[in-house]
Amino acid sequence: MTNKNSRDAYASDHKNILTGLAMKKFIQDKTGSIDLRLCMQLIKPESKQHYYSSINLVSKEDQLIITEEIKMNLLAKS
Repeated sequence: MTNKNSRDAYASDHKNILTGLAMKKFIQDKTGSIDLRLCMQLIKPESKQHYYSSINLVSKEDQLIITEEIKMNLLAKS
């Protein structure tokens, strides 16, 4: 979960991406399993591209929740 009240949303997203990838790598190294599901909350939609470009293989199990996308979708529907 991300800090939605952070002054620097990009820094918060980058920190969450690095933490998530480190946890995923640690578990993969310990268990040998490459199919892990990572659920991550990010603030900026641009951070989704940063995450996908930082991994070699896009995992179908990974789920990214972008708070600004949800907020804008709700605003568009209202």
